[in-house]
Amino acid sequence: MGKKVAKLSVLCALSLITFMVENLLPPLIIPGAKLGLGNIFVMLTLIYMGLPQALVLVLAKSLLSAIIVGNMFSLAFSFTAGVLSLIVTYLMLRFLSKNISVLSIASTSACCHNLTQLCVFWLLNANVNVMLYAPYLALLGLLSGLVTGFIVYLITKKDLKVLVS
Repeated sequence: MGKKVAKLSVLCALSLITFMVENLLPPLIIPGAKLGLGNIFVMLTLIYMGLPQALVLVLAKSLLSAIIVGNMFSLAFSFTAGVLSLIVTYLMLRFLSKNISVLSIASTSACCHNLTQLCVFWLLNANVNVMLYAPYLALLGLLSGLVTGFIVYLITKKDLKVLVS
């Protein structure tokens, strides 16, 4: 049990470090848009450790990143989108992974993440005009998912279980 907690802690730390480094970079096209490199470790946790551990990682990552950024308001966005995209990823890995690539799964998950954050923003601000961003966020999700999915693919292809074994 202690070993599993230690591994999950390392994955959470790596996720937060990539989040912090990515926060130093300028946004991609749309204000606030990022690649979501921290989600690489969420997906690896899901693949190698399972759904319960990945849910814990999403919760920890969301909470700690909100504290780091100093904006607890962002917790509503990151946690909601993180859980929904994790469930989408889990279902796709469980039922479709023999038929589609990890790149497709990561891209779908990233699109769900971005669109969920947009919906949360819309619900909190009651401004339907933000939905005009939906096509752009879906496209950015597709592209960022390809990047993160490719990294996950390389790690799983080499079977680099160093992080979790």
